[in-house]
Amino acid sequence: MAMNIQFDNTLYTIPDPIQDEDEAIIQVEKLAIIPVPDSVKKDRFTFSHSLSKLWFFLMHEGVRLTFDKTWSSIFHKKVISERQIVFAFGKIKDSGHFAIAVGPQYCPYADCLLFPLALTLRIDEENTVDDYYQTVREYLGSNPETAEALYHYSKHSGNALPLCLKKIIDQTKPGHRAISVTDKTLQQAKFTAGRNEEGKKKKKTQKNRFHLFLAGGGAYATAYILPSLKNVNYHTVIDLNPILASVTGARYGFLHADTSYHRALDRLKESRDSLLVVATYHSTHLPIIEHALSNNPDTKIFLEKPPVTTENQLKKLLALRDDPRHFIEIGYNRRHSPFIREAKERMDSLSGPMTMICVVKELTIPTSHWYYWPDQGTRVTGNLCHWVDLGVHFIGKKPLSITAISASHKSCADEISISVLFEEGSLLTLVASDRGNQLAGVQEYIEIRRADLTIAIHDFMHMHIRQAGKQWIRRKMIRDKGHKRMYRDFINRCEKNQNPGYPNDDLFISTILYLTMKDVLVRKEKYFEFDRLTFESIRENEKVSGTLKGERKRNLPQGSREISSCSTNAIL
Repeated sequence: MAMNIQFDNTLYTIPDPIQDEDEAIIQVEKLAIIPVPDSVKKDRFTFSHSLSKLWFFLMHEGVRLTFDKTWSSIFHKKVISERQIVFAFGKIKDSGHFAIAVGPQYCPYADCLLFPLALTLRIDEENTVDDYYQTVREYLGSNPETAEALYHYSKHSGNALPLCLKKIIDQTKPGHRAISVTDKTLQQAKFTAGRNEEGKKKKKTQKNRFHLFLAGGGAYATAYILPSLKNVNYHTVIDLNPILASVTGARYGFLHADTSYHRALDRLKESRDSLLVVATYHSTHLPIIEHALSNNPDTKIFLEKPPVTTENQLKKLLALRDDPRHFIEIGYNRRHSPFIREAKERMDSLSGPMTMICVVKELTIPTSHWYYWPDQGTRVTGNLCHWVDLGVHFIGKKPLSITAISASHKSCADEISISVLFEEGSLLTLVASDRGNQLAGVQEYIEIRRADLTIAIHDFMHMHIRQAGKQWIRRKMIRDKGHKRMYRDFINRCEKNQNPGYPNDDLFISTILYLTMKDVLVRKEKYFEFDRLTFESIRENEKVSGTLKGERKRNLPQGSREISSCSTNAIL
């Protein structure tokens, strides 16, 4: 069955959501938007110096990428502003019973809405609905912290629901409920007249033999992934947010748009030469590729960074990659940058220990950003993994210890300095901060030293090489962090039936490193030694299993948990 949604004066049709056991779908007859605290609107991601930033990106990232990033930014600001706390009344799907429900919705104007069961209450009389609504509205109005927590709630966050609808209703005696006010009553659910995307789909032309399934239609996907994969057939786009799925599907001419990866990826059973790119919430990467491969083991998968968020997921991913039927590429784009490739060749021509320093200016993001959700592994897992991977790529040795410190009062994994000591005396130092000028977005300075060679890469716009009393400078007007080259390499390998380019040894070491860094910072321990942690061949599954069950496992923070595929059902 299909549902209608409305966004930006346009009607879209998309399949109904799929509910988990602890959820209910309400076929909406009446609804109301509950006001949220002003702090919610202030705590949103914003860009400063907009015009200067636009000019900078035009000069240093080119017209095409700047256009894609600008469109993505404007579009996603609109999408974010649509999110509301909704109070709804209607029938429970596949039931004759009426119910009320309250909860956050990405797309409030839809004829079917999904709510947690704890925020849903079956009722017998429709004439009490306005009274119930007034009770809930007054409760949230007098408890702004609860309202804010409810607004930001997601079942993928690892946070508990901040309230129970039945308790709110029960604690207010029927005779003491406030009298409904006319301008605060529920409105009949209806769609205003506007454009309808149905029947406007572009005529599809066969671009090549590959059919793209895209899991995650967010800003990164529309700015980097889809512009880099123009010569494939856009088959299915999947996103938890029905607006992102519908608009991205219509804009790029996908055959299908869906909010459930389970239902959408079932189409892989009938699809040949299928590609799946996964760019969703980080904790959901593994369940998605497991489901895809269970439907079609020949699906060629591109997994955006970070590949996983727990050690248990890492072990499963390694086992999947060991299966010769499976193609799973890992997406660390900086390895594909021309500067990084030249620096790696020069460093590999020498011997001895290496010293590598990466200073990263991160984006300033609000505390409500999903990177801060407990199940996503902090910004170390979400972003710093890029430079952890670069260190592993260059140094190529086993890590011995980690020293970490944070200067942030907001999050223990922000404003950090981390040093990793490797075998044979190599050292990787990472400094990540959101302090400083915001104009150029994410900025980075990478310096690598070995023997008498020093290479400094300044934000991928120029590279300074010094060796044997000589120096060379490579300059680029357009900074190239390797995104297009990475996806081009992926397609080339698929066309030539080659194996993925990213090695399992690096996957194991870099993932263990960023997970350990996260744990050390969360525990505020500052120092960790990899005692008896063997980084031997990851293809020897018993050794990997022993490692994951051994000393590192005991060092996980109290209360940490692993995410199983059953706990992330219907996540998109």
